[in-house]
Amino acid sequence: MFDSSNINSPAFGLDISDSSIKIIQLKKNRKLFKLVSWGETQIEPGVIENGEIRNEDKFLELLKQTIKNIKGEKIKTKNAVISLLEKKTFLRIIQLPIMTKEEMRSAIIFQAENYIPLPINEVYFDFQVIPLDPKIKDHCDVLLVVFPKKIIDQYLTALKKIDISPMAIETESQTMSRVLSKNNAEKFPFFAINFGKSNTIFTIFSEHSLRLSASIPISSQDLTKAISQSLKVDTEKAEKIKLKYDLKDSKKDKEVSKAIEPILNDLCEQIKKYVCYYQTYGCPEYPNTDKNTKGEKIEEIVLCGNGANLKGLPDFLSSKLEISVKLASPWLNVLEKETADLPLLGYINALGLAIRAVEKNYYD
Repeated sequence: MFDSSNINSPAFGLDISDSSIKIIQLKKNRKLFKLVSWGETQIEPGVIENGEIRNEDKFLELLKQTIKNIKGEKIKTKNAVISLLEKKTFLRIIQLPIMTKEEMRSAIIFQAENYIPLPINEVYFDFQVIPLDPKIKDHCDVLLVVFPKKIIDQYLTALKKIDISPMAIETESQTMSRVLSKNNAEKFPFFAINFGKSNTIFTIFSEHSLRLSASIPISSQDLTKAISQSLKVDTEKAEKIKLKYDLKDSKKDKEVSKAIEPILNDLCEQIKKYVCYYQTYGCPEYPNTDKNTKGEKIEEIVLCGNGANLKGLPDFLSSKLEISVKLASPWLNVLEKETADLPLLGYINALGLAIRAVEKNYYD
């Protein structure tokens, strides 16, 4: 799915959603990363819908605009690591005997239709071996990631027209662990919520691997629309009102509270459902694996995405969920002094892609 001849060339992170294009390029600085380029362009409705390109010319125009207007150093490479909409992908953990990666690929092709809802000739897939206890010698756990060819081919065809070379393509949830986890080293499970502009991604990480991923149709844009409708103002004015509003002082602006709290309460109910699901069943898609984490308690939730900038949101969620909720620390692996002008909570996906680009880890 990429040109291996470019593997040693620089690359940038390219995060594409229904509502925006975000770009980040990093450079290695000892054990951390230095931000060198970043930019974002909003995508108007109808250009990309549910992860599918509907207006290729406009999409490419906006992408070229984003690259041209980049902040920091100019983007000089045509190589990119890309993430696409979560709900268009399929993830599952499977168990296989100990074998080489080439043997695994053949075994997955042979068995894939037992695990995925599409015929094998209609998908691209990748996989990652999950570290297990060294004492386990007879099998391994494998994270299988599946993309519909129809979607991927759309992007490959479009990007080729402006000479962008995808070095790797992955899901939104895969990118998050590189940013939210210090060296991806957390042993105990943590729940991450990317409260984005067009959707919300739930992910649970444990034992150096993604364990659960889900996309729900609740977004920070829903809050803006609710304020717009309730206060009878345009969306631009509603967005400004939202950014000034503080959930801790909800009594001061009862109209805004009345507009957005049903959406936030719905978000809380969805979070409760997935926390309960995980704590009750662990990872039911692979109940016989050694890392079935049934019964492990989620003690902390990490919040990121554009919607995380709503004032007082962590405390609001904590009180509703009775679980500690904190804002993500995007500077765990990136030099903080280099990011002063960048709202990194909304750039988590692009940042995770850029880290992979610097590490040139295109085969895992």
